[in-house]
Amino acid sequence: MLADPFSIGQQRGQEVFGQYGGGLGFSGSGGQPLPADLPDESLTRQNPLTGEGFTPEELQQYGLQILNAGPVWTADGGAPRYPFDGSAGNAPLDTGFNASYGNTFGRLGLVVSATYDHDYRAVEEAQNFYRYSDQEPNDQYLADSYDFDRNVEKINTGFVGNLAYRITDNHHLKFRSILSTISAAETRLQDQRVSHMLVYVQNVVEQTVAPEHVAQNDYYQSKKVKVDWQFMFVLGILIGAVTFSGSVIAFGKLSGKMSGNPLTLPGRHWLNLTLLLVVIYYGYQFVVQSPTGTADNPAGWMPLIIMTVLSLLFGIHMVMAIGGADMPVVVSMLNSYSGWAASATGFMLGNDLLIVTGALVGSSGAILSYIMCRAMNRKFLAVIAGGFGTGGGTAAAGGGDQGEVFPIEPEETAELLKSAKEVMIIPGYGMAVAQAQHIVHELTQALREKKVNVRFGIHPVAGRMPGHMNVLLAEAKVPYDIVFEMDEINDDFPNVDVSIVIGANDIVNPSALEEPDGPIGGMPVLECWKGKTTIVLKRSMATGYAGVQNPLFFKENTRMLFGDAKDSLDAVFKLL
Repeated sequence: MLADPFSIGQQRGQEVFGQYGGGLGFSGSGGQPLPADLPDESLTRQNPLTGEGFTPEELQQYGLQILNAGPVWTADGGAPRYPFDGSAGNAPLDTGFNASYGNTFGRLGLVVSATYDHDYRAVEEAQNFYRYSDQEPNDQYLADSYDFDRNVEKINTGFVGNLAYRITDNHHLKFRSILSTISAAETRLQDQRVSHMLVYVQNVVEQTVAPEHVAQNDYYQSKKVKVDWQFMFVLGILIGAVTFSGSVIAFGKLSGKMSGNPLTLPGRHWLNLTLLLVVIYYGYQFVVQSPTGTADNPAGWMPLIIMTVLSLLFGIHMVMAIGGADMPVVVSMLNSYSGWAASATGFMLGNDLLIVTGALVGSSGAILSYIMCRAMNRKFLAVIAGGFGTGGGTAAAGGGDQGEVFPIEPEETAELLKSAKEVMIIPGYGMAVAQAQHIVHELTQALREKKVNVRFGIHPVAGRMPGHMNVLLAEAKVPYDIVFEMDEINDDFPNVDVSIVIGANDIVNPSALEEPDGPIGGMPVLECWKGKTTIVLKRSMATGYAGVQNPLFFKENTRMLFGDAKDSLDAVFKLL
């Protein structure tokens, strides 16, 4: 048998048979699911000896189900059509783009590349088969003739990103991401003219390499290139465990359930370093062992459990070594850690939303902690190292008395405020506990109506969280133009007639300036003692989170108004 095949390549705009509607790659036409009644196994003709397979009648019925499965995609966007209704659509133009960017920003280097191609191909092919005549050896006649209409739609999408940071000339930190998707849908219509047989074949294939595949112990490897993101799982557990256990300790210190004094174990910095190295080692063991396991016999779980336990201990020891006065900064840093943990988990799961939100929370918390450290004259890296504010410092002085205390009653406080021209209000965490921000606002209004210049002095770390006091005052509708930061207001205290300290301890402690080697030595504070009179509202003479006594309480120009801050201020307000 001889054959003389020939084919005609498609021209743009030529009518083509479309693919079944559905989803193909990115915005393609795609493949419609097969009919629900169609068996999952291979459709084979029945074997007369074994009885296995499908009868010709069953096969014909399955073919009719596919034939009537529904309308086909048409490139011109017209009305739905069916595969064999004699109509087709016009093939659109091929589309595609490529974009690349690369640059360096100091030690940081960035290279990204993206590509997209959407192509259409149509081929008309005919095959004629001839036989030699039995009667005439040199005579040929047409035995079979086939017409083929083959239409292919193909989408290729790719992305490669590389982010690198040069630590030294010989050490680099690199982050690589890859995404490659190839989708193709082929429709073939075969018409055997001699026997009048019509065959319709459709094939849809999609291949994708993405980061989420790696999270399931898969990897993409080509020569020396390997993408393996299992370490993101380890990083997420490490940061998450440190954040959780550290937050529990921070809660205990802030709520008074634990001592606010730092736990200074001998060689604590070396202990932190040892714990971190051991955690990294067991994390590496998990990454190495886990791909060797199976569903029935998983591997790498023991190193993962050991790493998790050590990470929890690491977080506990880090926060225990931090002094109470510095806890607001620690809380801010722990919030930052939670964001980074979420971002690492997002990389593991291939969840872009989790990556972005986690990075926003982590970066904002880290920036806020850095700003607070500068405001408190602390080193940012010391926060992460777990020795924040305690390295080289002396032990806490305790809560012993350092002189005589001068109490005052609401009646005397009201008289001092009536005669004052300049009043400075310094809110602390005690105001938040007593929920006295609203009575503070009413007191401020009453004094301003009497032509008293009232201002607020806010310390960067006053309260449980950074910006805590600003939020509370805004909630009470205190005018923003009379609220000042510590740096803006400190030089004005010599001109202040009355300073009202509401539930604050460490942020107004003169020992921070007078004792540079003390637990809070070097921390900037609000220098209210330089004013004419300072009124301190406190429940008792208990120390602040730093565990050190405040010499301000024993100065001659200081008056102590004991009791609940809200009740005391309410009594003063009624006497104005």
